[in-house]
Amino acid sequence: MRILAAILAGFFAVVVLLSLATALTSAAANLANGVAFATASTALLTSQCITGFMVLVAIIAGIGVGFGVANFLAFRSAAKRQWINPLPQPGIQHSFRQEQPTAGYLPDPGVRLPSLYLPVDQTRQPEEAEDTLFKNWGW
Repeated sequence: MRILAAILAGFFAVVVLLSLATALTSAAANLANGVAFATASTALLTSQCITGFMVLVAIIAGIGVGFGVANFLAFRSAAKRQWINPLPQPGIQHSFRQEQPTAGYLPDPGVRLPSLYLPVDQTRQPEEAEDTLFKNWGW
């Protein structure tokens, strides 16, 4: 019986040692798999951040290029149609150059415009003044 017990004890010892080795190998494989997944997700997150940053840089560069092209086209078309009207008219810009005076047609500040004074009838009542204001307005 002792021999059989020794054989059974040895068998159980081998089974326990092999199951421990299998569990340790499985844990090591799972740990390596987790590290690989963490590395892959870190690389994915890094690439997404870099892609977002590059999209932002491309948008800003596109805005700058757009403004540059618009200014270039505006100056090119302004140079083609630069002419001066011989009779200046108020409120109309005559050219795109800033050196020309644009306020030469305005009156002198010392000159007063003529005023028209209407005689006021003192015999009217304040209620009748409203009728004068809105007369001939279609009311």
